[in-house]
Amino acid sequence: MNLRRPLVSVPVWRALVVLTSAMVVIVLAGIGYTAYVDGRRADAERSARAELQQQEREADRRWCRLLGLVTRAYETAPPATTLGEQLAAAYAELIAELGCPRG
Repeated sequence: MNLRRPLVSVPVWRALVVLTSAMVVIVLAGIGYTAYVDGRRADAERSARAELQQQEREADRRWCRLLGLVTRAYETAPPATTLGEQLAAAYAELIAELGCPRG
């Protein structure tokens, strides 16, 4: 009985090819997964940004309705004091800044 004889004889070059191929597959899988996770994160950020912009637009529309009521009141009864005129000017500036529709 020969104890030095290996049970399975695999040439060294085949073992190296298999190990190298396995490492390449693992590296490519890691790169692919990282790209996938980055894409999902970017999608989530875009979605969150769009939702925030929608909330801001809705808040601006609420302010526009309130400012519209105030300016209509000033149209029917113009301000008689300088403070009232300053408020009317500030309201007009805020309406322009928010981009409220006229009328």
